[in-house]
Amino acid sequence: MKKIIIKSILVIASIFVSLSSVQAFSTEIANEPVDINKKSKLTLEYNYGEYLFDEIDIEVHKIATMNESFLYTLTSEFEGYSIKLNGIKTNDEWLVLKNTLESYIIADEITPLSINKVYNNKIELSDLEPGLYLIKTKTIEEEKYILKFDTLLINVPELKEDGTWNYEIVAKPKASEFTPIYEEVTYKVIKEWKDNEKNRPKEVQLEIYQNGDIIENIKLSKENNWTYSWVALDDGSTWNVVERNVPKNYTVSILNKERNFYVINTSKEKNPKTSDSVYLYMYLFMGSISGIVLLLLALSNKKNKN
Repeated sequence: MKKIIIKSILVIASIFVSLSSVQAFSTEIANEPVDINKKSKLTLEYNYGEYLFDEIDIEVHKIATMNESFLYTLTSEFEGYSIKLNGIKTNDEWLVLKNTLESYIIADEITPLSINKVYNNKIELSDLEPGLYLIKTKTIEEEKYILKFDTLLINVPELKEDGTWNYEIVAKPKASEFTPIYEEVTYKVIKEWKDNEKNRPKEVQLEIYQNGDIIENIKLSKENNWTYSWVALDDGSTWNVVERNVPKNYTVSILNKERNFYVINTSKEKNPKTSDSVYLYMYLFMGSISGIVLLLLALSNKKNKN
């Protein structure tokens, strides 16, 4: 009985340590280095019902270069933005990064690496150097509806589930129909903070864009509860919000969710309380396990005596 209990506890403890190690390391799961001298090919396939995609423009933006250790460095077009690029761990974080990059690309009219055209539902981009790329596809406006494609944020080459690299990538941008209702709707921007509040500025400056044109400059602070709302006609326009003069020692992230825009500032400084809480949870977990072990051992001894 004792051997079984001890073995079970060791298994549970090893799982806990393993999970902690995974969370402590970066998300790079590659088990081989990237060949930075090898070019990749990216094939984009467009499919939506019986629709034939032809002569559609796509923009290719190179966001960052990548080294053998799978670490990114922003290209000259993006190095001035206070954006977190390395150490991203979840799909939601990648989504926010994509949204943030696209917002600044639209607002600042950043020149793409290249502009290409789709023919017969397909396009092939060859000789791509290792790095992080953002692909924007032009919106298709029909008489009754608007067809929008998801913007793609793609690592080239592609990291497969087994930890190896794929230099022949195939991606399929998702298309969705949008039908304007031509009624007034409310949009809202919300400022969120991830910090200890010590070095937080009194206000921040944001810009609101409609179809790439600046509509309004706004300032958010405690006085307006770090929020702002506006009313506009739902006519198929694309709205974006960006932050200017990002506070020192902060990064910025932007998430568009339906008609809400979340602009998040995260402190670059380490928060000791956060670190302490992690260790506290670990100690509580191990303490609980130890208590369970002692209880089971006591019950086992009692049973053997009986």
